[in-house]
Amino acid sequence: MASRDSPSISKDTAAEIQRYGSDEGYAPLIMDLVAHPKGTVSLEELIILNPETSEGTLQERLDTLAKVGVLATATSTRQSSSDNRLYYYLTETARAVFTRNQMFSPDPLKEMFNRLEHTERFCELLEKPRPKIDAKTVDLNQNQVPTGF
Repeated sequence: MASRDSPSISKDTAAEIQRYGSDEGYAPLIMDLVAHPKGTVSLEELIILNPETSEGTLQERLDTLAKVGVLATATSTRQSSSDNRLYYYLTETARAVFTRNQMFSPDPLKEMFNRLEHTERFCELLEKPRPKIDAKTVDLNQNQVPTGF
C-alpha cells in the first residue's frame, strides 16, 4: 500500500524497475543519476562517466530505462541550440521503488562520485544550465510526487 506522499505502483512495474536496477548493464547508469550533484545528467556526462560503454549502447540503455519508467528527460532551454540540452533524471516511481528496496542509497554514491577525479570537460558540463525540475523529483530521500516542472 502506498503512503499518502508516495505514488501508487503496481507489483509488475515495481518488479520491472527493480530488475533493471539490479542489471549490471543498467545499474551503473542509475548510480550515475543518483550520485550526480545536479540530479540531472546529460548524455555527454554519461559518456564520460562510462568510458567502457559505447555511445550507442548508452543511448539504447537510456531509451530502455525511459520506456520502463526508471528515468525521464527534460530539456534545458537556457543553453544554445548547439549544446546538448537533453537531461535525464530518475522518475518518482523509480525513486520510490529503489527507496523501498534499499537500492542506490544516495549518500554513499554521492560521496563516491565526489571522490572521482573529473576531467576538465566534465567540470565544464557541470556548470551548464539545466532544466528546472522540482527538487523532490531528483532527491532520493523524498517520497513525494513532483508538483511540476
